[in-house]
Amino acid sequence: MSLVKNLLYPTTIAVALATGACADTLGQSFEIIGNQAEDGTSCVPEPSEGGTNRIAGLYDSQAAGDYVLLPLVKSFAEVDGTTTEQQRTVLIRGARVTIELDDPSLFTASEIADLEEANLLAYEQLFTVSLSPGGLASFALPVVPVELARALGGKLVGNDRTSVTTRTTLFGELADGEAESRSFPFPVTICNGCLFSNEGTCPLPAGTEVRAGNACNPGQDSPVTCCGPAEDPTCPATVDGGT
Repeated sequence: MSLVKNLLYPTTIAVALATGACADTLGQSFEIIGNQAEDGTSCVPEPSEGGTNRIAGLYDSQAAGDYVLLPLVKSFAEVDGTTTEQQRTVLIRGARVTIELDDPSLFTASEIADLEEANLLAYEQLFTVSLSPGGLASFALPVVPVELARALGGKLVGNDRTSVTTRTTLFGELADGEAESRSFPFPVTICNGCLFSNEGTCPLPAGTEVRAGNACNPGQDSPVTCCGPAEDPTCPATVDGGT
C-alpha cells in the first residue's frame, strides 16, 4: 500500500451533493457529522441529515477489499455581504487517516514497526470534492486497509474479535487559505470469518435462505451466504432453481 492510496478510488471521488441553510455553530468551515449506512439503492447514499448513520463497523478479515467509510460532510461556511459563494466554497483535497489498535499486544514491537513502515496505521488519501456554503457531501473513503485486517485476523483464534479506532481528518482550502475538519473517530470490530458462511457445493438446495451481504463492500457490516470451494467461493450463493 502506497502512502497516497489511489488504487481503489479515482483522484476525483464520485460525490453526491446537497445544499441547505446552516450556522457556523462548530467554529469550523466543514465537518464529518456522521457515517452513512448503505440505503440499498446506491453504494454512496444521497447526503441527508435525516438518513441512517452507522455508529460502528464490523469487518471480516477474509474480505477482499478495505473497510469503507461513507462520511457525511457538512459545510458551516456562510456567505455574507463581503463574500461570495465561490469564496466560501470548500475545496476538499483529501483525508488523513490514522488507525489505533485497541489491543496492540496482539503484535510484537517489531510487527507494529512493520505495520507503520507499510503505512497501514496512518496514511493520506487524495481526492477532490467541492462543498458549497451550507451544503452536504457524501463519498466513499477506505479507512481500514485489508492488509491490516488480514494481519489482525491472523492473530485471532476461533470466534475471537478485536477492534480498531479509525480517525479521519479532511483537509482542503477556502479562498482565504487552508481549511481542516476535526478528527472523526469511528470504531471497527475485526473478526475472522464471522460475516462469510459457506454452506457447501453450489447451487444450494432450493428454498435455502441466502443472506445477500453488503453488495458494495462484501465482508463489511452484513453477513453473506456463500457456496463452492473455500479458496474461491461464490458470494452470495446460488440456489437450485434460482440465481
